[in-house]
Amino acid sequence: MPINSRQKGARGERAFRDLLREHGYEAHRGCQFSGKSPDGSTSPDINCNLDLHFEVKHCQSWPIQNWIAQAKGDSERIGNPWVIAAKRNHSEWTMMMSSETFFSLIRGDHANADSRHTGSGLSASETPDLEASLQEG
Repeated sequence: MPINSRQKGARGERAFRDLLREHGYEAHRGCQFSGKSPDGSTSPDINCNLDLHFEVKHCQSWPIQNWIAQAKGDSERIGNPWVIAAKRNHSEWTMMMSSETFFSLIRGDHANADSRHTGSGLSASETPDLEASLQEG
């Protein structure tokens, strides 16, 4: 991978991490060793206090099926649903996930037991905010 692509990817990961933080979530970049932790396990691009595997893409062309295959494969190893966060230059973030994950989020199934987020998951009153966030990206 060319250095500029790697740097652009890292900028995208930092920007998405910052977006999660702006919304009150603890987030940091995942292990940057070819997508694997030192112990050999798969590492998401962004570690967050949501039980989701974040794969972040910051590029102009969107080979979505390739991204989905990568995210599914990585997330199955750790057992968390996959979410792809993608951004083109000068555009807003777009979030991609399976319909199963989407409806599970709406129901609040992914609220963490330890409630590390400032809230306790998605409540009925927070659902419009989620819908607005999804429309933004």
